Amino acid sequence: MEVMKIYGPTRFSGSVDVQGSKNAVLPMIAAAVINAGVTVLRNCPDISDVHDALDILKTIGCDVSFTGGVVRIDSSAPISSYIPECAMRRIRASFIFTGALLARCKEFTVSQPGGCNIGLRPVDIHLEAFKKLGANICISASEITCKGASLAPCDITLRFPSVGATENVMILASSLKGTTRIINAAREPEIEDLQYMLTSMGAKVSGAGSSVIVINGTDSPVNLDYTVMPDRVDTATYLTALACGGGSLTINKSNAKHLLSYINILKKCGMDIELHDDCIKACKSGRLHGNVSVTTTPYPGFATDMQSLLMSVLCLTDGIGLIKENIFENRFCLADTLIRMGADIRIYRRTASVRGVRALKPVCGCVCDLRSGAALAAAMMSAEGISELTNIHYIDRGYEDFAGKYQSIGAKIERIERIDA
Repeated sequence: MEVMKIYGPTRFSGSVDVQGSKNAVLPMIAAAVINAGVTVLRNCPDISDVHDALDILKTIGCDVSFTGGVVRIDSSAPISSYIPECAMRRIRASFIFTGALLARCKEFTVSQPGGCNIGLRPVDIHLEAFKKLGANICISASEITCKGASLAPCDITLRFPSVGATENVMILASSLKGTTRIINAAREPEIEDLQYMLTSMGAKVSGAGSSVIVINGTDSPVNLDYTVMPDRVDTATYLTALACGGGSLTINKSNAKHLLSYINILKKCGMDIELHDDCIKACKSGRLHGNVSVTTTPYPGFATDMQSLLMSVLCLTDGIGLIKENIFENRFCLADTLIRMGADIRIYRRTASVRGVRALKPVCGCVCDLRSGAALAAAMMSAEGISELTNIHYIDRGYEDFAGKYQSIGAKIERIERIDA
């Protein structure tokens, strides 16, 4: 079993580049299926979620290569409409392929998706949208089958601004001649990036970033070469580690506009953060104060992906912070490990109260999901002594060379193979 050993405390210095966005590239990889030709995606993060997504493409008949941050997808061969359970279970975002398969093959058969244990992520909103567009759906105990021989564009009102459902409808509607409108659409920056990608393929998409997206599709998508946006959660994780430890950092290739809700909270806690066109300069020289209250809501509100990160920060501040989680019910799974580290955290239903302590102590902990893993690593970088993280495959899902990048800015981290008796 591979584990991550973290030697604290850490004082950060230097500069680091933000990776390409995990949450932007995954729907783009799926969207490549609607183009019966070649799609090139640049600035792709070398993470396990990307490799698993590309394996799904190979499974259904695409020719794929991934070298030096560049993904090349040739989907000109016949495409299978079936994704086996073993492929679906490996990645939480696997259901994003269904809109593309429905567009290309007029049908799909899949199992329920896998991924992180952060709570329920039902796909009923996706299926409701497909049905509105004219698809017939059959759900058995093990599989979901959808057939769309007579798909037609229309207005679709989402009962919740689901990111995945918005992306699925955008991809599917981009291949349908006529106008589709998504009302109550998700507004995340990754949705905007998908809009630009689909427009480059020949569709006419507008409104991304607002609650209404308009898609005028094309039945002949074209080849394209597209560069993926920077990862806002990767940026937030560097800021989190700095807030837990100390020192100063320049975070390059970042877009601060995409995470202003988190940056503003860190500023309120006392962090010195300067925003520039393509970088963020941040410094933590003294103890932060943590008298803040946040509630996770869909973008542009406070993102659920940032919630675990903020919990680690609040553990090491003066004051009491409150976090209410409204999106996923299992997002507080890191609290138990933080409490063993000496944190003062109390949870009632979906609200966590975090009273700051002077210091955290090193422990051996187990990662329970992607973002909590990064948050625990950040907290452990502040603790004096040697901490250890297991289940680090969750971190690999979303962070490219996590240990190597944090080593480059002052952390002492190593990955080792531990053989248990």
